[in-house]
Amino acid sequence: GSINIIDKNGNYVKELIAGEEGLSYEINPSISFDGSKMAFVKVEKDSFAQRVSHIFLTDQDGKNQNQITNGDFGDYSPQFSPDGQLIYFIREDPNIFSPPIESQIYSIKIDGSDLKQITKKVDYVRGFSISNNGKNLVYLGDKFGSYEYDKTLRILDLTTFKEAEHYEINIGNYEPRPSYGGKGSQVSLKDPVFSP
Repeated sequence: GSINIIDKNGNYVKELIAGEEGLSYEINPSISFDGSKMAFVKVEKDSFAQRVSHIFLTDQDGKNQNQITNGDFGDYSPQFSPDGQLIYFIREDPNIFSPPIESQIYSIKIDGSDLKQITKKVDYVRGFSISNNGKNLVYLGDKFGSYEYDKTLRILDLTTFKEAEHYEINIGNYEPRPSYGGKGSQVSLKDPVFSP
């Protein structure tokens, strides 16, 4: 798999990150707020029991690629902080439960230093979004232990790292990705909208 640029009409412009021969492939591109950097995921191993993938950082033209995360983890869904100094991402740890695999949100500086675990209240993070002002992070997570996973939408204050609010939601097998909308005052899950 490769990462390509398309124009606003969906027309192919050019290949930005060329796919490599073999089993690895690239996914999850994310552009910094100022448009100068791109984070993406390179998957090196993908099986039912374990995915090994790492976050890479590159200039907006695909040059100067640097690997930011390491280890036998499944790192994916990178998102930049609004100031462009941090990358938030989901890390699956196959050493905790295999399967099911535990996943949490982490942050790391763009130089690859200062790795921090951000979430701890759920067993499996399904998706997240950062507010435009960088003060809050909303995420959807599960607690293991029952046939039906207990899905909760949680809002985390990134200045205090305390949970601001959480909502128990029943979405069945539907797996939406939470997203801040507008000026960051609403969170959407495709159909329901919450106003934290």
